Amino acid sequence: MLRILSERKRQIEAEGFDVAHDDEHRGGEMFSAALCYQSNADFGLPLTVDGVPVGWPWGREWWKPKTPERDLVRAGALYLAEAERLKRLGEPTVHIDRLVDRIAARLDAMAVTPPQS
Repeated sequence: MLRILSERKRQIEAEGFDVAHDDEHRGGEMFSAALCYQSNADFGLPLTVDGVPVGWPWGREWWKPKTPERDLVRAGALYLAEAERLKRLGEPTVHIDRLVDRIAARLDAMAVTPPQS
């Protein structure tokens, strides 16, 4: 969970994606972006002719896949940002909180399991 929280902090401080910025994304864009990164980590996503996965909510310049582990960290931070946004609106976030917890558990398991060759 610390890696997800650290990435969320980086997104706010380095990228400027603060609460006001997040609140502008009312159409589920952060959730969609998180799902793309999570799916890319799990399966590797086919890309459109624009070079982004189907469902990617923003421009090509914002699609920055890395390793499966790094993509999961990004997914967790984006889910967390969406959950925080919904909580500010008084909306339920149980489904997103569970996704964040599952990703955190997967990252923990990746940290203790050596890569297979």
